[in-house]
Amino acid sequence: YAAALSWCRQTISRSGHDNMMLFSPKQYHEEIDAASAKFDLPVEALHSLFRNAHVAHLKRTSHQIKSQTSRHVQNYLNGMSILNISKKCNYPPSMMARLIIENIAMMPGGDENDANKKCQSTDAEGETNASTMNTNAKPIPPSRKFVTEAVRSPEKILGCASDCIIPQYLFSEKRGKRTQLEGRGVGSNDDRQFDEVRERTISRLALEVKEAVNSDPMHGPRHDRERHNIGMEYELLLEKRLRS
Repeated sequence: YAAALSWCRQTISRSGHDNMMLFSPKQYHEEIDAASAKFDLPVEALHSLFRNAHVAHLKRTSHQIKSQTSRHVQNYLNGMSILNISKKCNYPPSMMARLIIENIAMMPGGDENDANKKCQSTDAEGETNASTMNTNAKPIPPSRKFVTEAVRSPEKILGCASDCIIPQYLFSEKRGKRTQLEGRGVGSNDDRQFDEVRERTISRLALEVKEAVNSDPMHGPRHDRERHNIGMEYELLLEKRLRS
């Protein structure tokens, strides 16, 4: 146990670019499986031990990450991907995605028809037709619920750049390498053409949030659901034992 815990702590404290298992679910599970055999511990037990050690690490370091929020936001605005910012800081990608959303996104305003018109006027490079934007409207800071929904469904909530990004930050849509949607290029020519059109109509922010969430092996909406389901199953088993 002591050797396994020491391995967890050392692995977690390594720099993000030298520790890809924290940014790749596939590599994470491969490393956990290998360590499970090495330390003769069940995979589930080692996963739980690693996660607890990681949570403790985040409690010690999160304040340092958040104190440099303006630097992280500026890196994103300059074109660095959310995933690469996470690696640079050795911080969970889904949490970095939340941090970026909280600081450059805004609550959508106006009715659905207005939002659709603005989306149609935004081209693949992030250019927005000023005639369709309400420049007098004051951006509404994103609520906690909005940020959570944006991380859970980035293409739906953040897909339209002109409707969800603070106007002064819209230039960031022209920066960075646009992330390809998962599954793009698979199938017939018609499918590929559809995916290409779809990619051009979805914001860089939405695509990068999706990439960050999919690259996070321990945190994010999917893992929250899994832990919730495991907790529910445990409660049901406990209830059955108490009744028997």
